[in-house]
Amino acid sequence: LRQRMIRDVDVLIPYDRALDAHEILRREGWDLQGWQVEPYAAAPFASHHAWAFSRRQGELDLHHFSNVLNRLVGDDDALWERAASVDWGGVPVLVPAAPDALLTAIVHGLRFSADGTADWVVDAAPLLSLADSEWQLFTDEARRRGVAELAATGLAYLGDVAGVVPPPWVLPALAAASTLAQRGEIGVYR
Repeated sequence: LRQRMIRDVDVLIPYDRALDAHEILRREGWDLQGWQVEPYAAAPFASHHAWAFSRRQGELDLHHFSNVLNRLVGDDDALWERAASVDWGGVPVLVPAAPDALLTAIVHGLRFSADGTADWVVDAAPLLSLADSEWQLFTDEARRRGVAELAATGLAYLGDVAGVVPPPWVLPALAAASTLAQRGEIGVYR
């Protein structure tokens, strides 16, 4: 909170527990934000990768997929396996491994940020001190998820604005894994 204004809290729930979590929030007085009511009623899972809730002045995004580009059951299995358990004010929670958190920040930041330098840079920059094995995991996961071009573009941007760059082999590895379709898509976000 000291570094930037936080608009909402993002929580990732395992896919098979998402509807239960949705119902718990509703019982506790959280409401779907207006733009999501109709799509949720039509198709709870297919309508989006997350549900946006409000209660008083609070906002919470309840994700059942880690990002909008990877919405098939099983896409997040490896993310869950690598997550670390931490104590968050007496509540045990799982936190994504640094490579997964970095990839998620980049995918969401480049696709949804309307802010110039964007809040996602604050989230992603501290994660750039990955060990070589973590960079390998990052590039492998970007390739597996089909977001290699987004990952490369995000890392290049982070290098420009934060002055932190990955090891020299990472960007060429991502470039080799990117497809023509991915390169075309990234042009939309530029």
